[in-house]
Amino acid sequence: MSVQIPPPSPLSCCPMCGQPNQCAMAAGRPPESCWCMAQVINPAVLAALPEAQRG
Repeated sequence: MSVQIPPPSPLSCCPMCGQPNQCAMAAGRPPESCWCMAQVINPAVLAALPEAQRG
């Protein structure tokens, strides 16, 4: 018997590497509590993502 595990929410995974990103909003917490709000993201990295995944 095999059990199918649903894919993770797109918000809970990094769009670059596909690994869990511990997104506060995906976990139902306020956006301002997310680690990413204090990070500087390289604009070239963001530009490499499809627009819908740039969040």
